[in-house]
Amino acid sequence: MPRSARSKSSLTKESLSNARIDHQRKALLAPIDVITAGTGATLGLDQANSEITSALNVTESSDRAIPSQAMQVYAEGSTASALRIREWAALKQGALAQFNQQLTREKLAPIAISAIEHEVYILMTQ
Repeated sequence: MPRSARSKSSLTKESLSNARIDHQRKALLAPIDVITAGTGATLGLDQANSEITSALNVTESSDRAIPSQAMQVYAEGSTASALRIREWAALKQGALAQFNQQLTREKLAPIAISAIEHEVYILMTQ
């Protein structure tokens, strides 16, 4: 095979590989967006965290019984957070693990999930 044909063949395979990776990446972003931002009907982790923090702030600044509204906000945030954490665990073990395997096969660096989770934990506990 002439050199230019081999180069063209190599570029075509690389383009197909990149297209598959890009398609998988885009497919992962949708559920990640739902987990973080939620849907119209349910809270995402961002809003759930805000609600839990708000309820905690009310509790810490209160010198009387905790208001029922604060308890309700906490319950909503806690329920949404638990749901989204379960969804994240399922995504991480399923589609995200498969994506990382594909990246590894293509000799690309996999997504360092544990490092990201550690950073988030540090930020959330400060």
